[in-house]
Amino acid sequence: MPRSETKAQGDKKRRKKLAEDLQEIHDSPAIDKRWYANPEQPHDSIRDIVGKLLQDARRGQIKFYRQLYFDEARGEQYGHMFPDLCARFNVIRSVVETLHARHGKHQPKPEIHTVGGTWKMRRRAKGMGRYIDGAWEQRKSDRMRRDALLDCLVTGEGDIKQYEHQGRIEWSRVRCENLLRHPREVKAGHVRTLYEVACIDREVAAAAWPDSRHDILNSTHRAPQEMFDGPEDEEDDLILVVDAWHLPYGQDDNGEWVGGRHCVISDACTFHDEAWELPRFPVCELHMTGDTLGRAGVGYPERLAGLQASQNRLAETAEEVARLMPPRYALIGGSVLQDEERATNLPAEFWQFTGDVKVLSGEADLMQCMQASAMQRAEMYNIEGIAQDSAQGTVPVNLDSGKAQLVHRDSGAERLIEMPQRVEEFTTDLCRLELDLTAMVAKSGNAEKLVAYAGKGQLQEVKFTDVSLGDSPVVVRVAAINKFANSPEGKHKQLMELFQAGVIPLSKFQELYELTDLEANSMEEAAGRDFAMQLIDQALDNGVVTCPRYCDKATLVNIGWKHVALNGMDGATDEDLEPLIAMLGYAQSLIDQEIEEQQAKLAAAQPAMPAGGPMPPGAPVPPPVPPTGPIGLVS
Repeated sequence: MPRSETKAQGDKKRRKKLAEDLQEIHDSPAIDKRWYANPEQPHDSIRDIVGKLLQDARRGQIKFYRQLYFDEARGEQYGHMFPDLCARFNVIRSVVETLHARHGKHQPKPEIHTVGGTWKMRRRAKGMGRYIDGAWEQRKSDRMRRDALLDCLVTGEGDIKQYEHQGRIEWSRVRCENLLRHPREVKAGHVRTLYEVACIDREVAAAAWPDSRHDILNSTHRAPQEMFDGPEDEEDDLILVVDAWHLPYGQDDNGEWVGGRHCVISDACTFHDEAWELPRFPVCELHMTGDTLGRAGVGYPERLAGLQASQNRLAETAEEVARLMPPRYALIGGSVLQDEERATNLPAEFWQFTGDVKVLSGEADLMQCMQASAMQRAEMYNIEGIAQDSAQGTVPVNLDSGKAQLVHRDSGAERLIEMPQRVEEFTTDLCRLELDLTAMVAKSGNAEKLVAYAGKGQLQEVKFTDVSLGDSPVVVRVAAINKFANSPEGKHKQLMELFQAGVIPLSKFQELYELTDLEANSMEEAAGRDFAMQLIDQALDNGVVTCPRYCDKATLVNIGWKHVALNGMDGATDEDLEPLIAMLGYAQSLIDQEIEEQQAKLAAAQPAMPAGGPMPPGAPVPPPVPPTGPIGLVS
């Protein structure tokens, strides 16, 4: 027996023995069973666990950091400020908005590749990329990813949950304080159970889960006060709903994950209970740099809270100095002011002096406070590696070229290089999770609902069943994030340099410039090429395609033969390329036919030769015969 087969059989036996041992431990009555191991409805157990996890002090800290960002914090906890005093200079918000604009302007685009697949599988991977593009555009993924990035910068973690709804995959933004984990699992770095808590109106919940309508409407439980920031409201009718997941503990002989569980519960009943067959949670997390306590990350309000409090005290001192700076009159002895000297609308103070007079001035103290405040704000930007002109939305002097702006931006981004990498990883995680959930939904019998619409101009329908990769291994990558200058002027100069050097054609220049006024014109100019690419993709993916007469046939033939060569180098056979070659041959025949018709038309328009031969030099030319129909009419 070959050694490879012997090793495979040994691995299968060890895997089977491990699964049996795990199942025995899992079913043992001596073990303190958790909700995920209890065959009964688990809402009572989950409710008690969530009630304890809601007491975590970290949830209150996250709410406070949100208040710092929105400038809603009041009282002594916010740096010795008066209760009605907000921050004069909210550097925290300035830093967060600057980084959010920098990292969220261009969202990375996922690319799907197969590992060692055939040419047809690579074509399917390209089609799957179109499906993901269309599906993400439908659910406004760029906007949701930017929102998750904002949550990450403020609280240290941004989260997006994916779930199945009526046979389709949907996304939702989740606040990190509403995702609860067991502290010991977090400290150990081995989180196996996750809870998402949310408040839902009682009648809405009854309509969403009609089978549990009676239990929901007759329950006396209400959402706990720990879910809210302000005082309790007796008028609302909100209930607590918990989405709970426990990951599988292993795989069976068929490679299926076993031991996982997913439940949706309220205080009164269990709405949904099913096996969870994925080795990961349906929540993708975007983290800031983590700390040593096992938490997801530390946001900028937490990092800058102390300096912001000091900035507030300086601003408060400067205001107090300015308030104590009205005009002062020194009255020596018993002298008094005349009535016309008192007639002023400005605030004034009158001091009585005996002996030498010394007039005090507060301008110097005020300037010192303002300078100290400005220096501290600059230091806060420097600590976080942000140029102050970038936070103010300005460009340094003499940086008028696109290349200079790009170099300046890259030098400033070296300090913050980790955040773009985390954004790219977040995008790949979202794409992998969507592929797993989509395959699971398709397996459950809802494949016909998995349809996306992709395309730049005219949308095309892409069905998941047509582009599914099955069990083929898949690699998800992200396209490079835009490296052009931020300002329209700098970007225009960069593109002009590339266009003048012949690196990009005019159509690509118009596409990359992204100027709204040129968008309609760019679509018209690129219509012929886009339609040709659409026909080429249809020929490669779906077989025989007819070339219509109104197509830009010259562009189609020019681009088509290049794609024949590219796909031939990529492993496509003659049989795979036959539909495309046939379409290109038909397009070329139409081009030849039009040329012959045009030549015949020009020959017919030439004057007839005289019977006696060519006319002698200097002879008058007879007038041309007027045409009998419209020029260009082909009978």
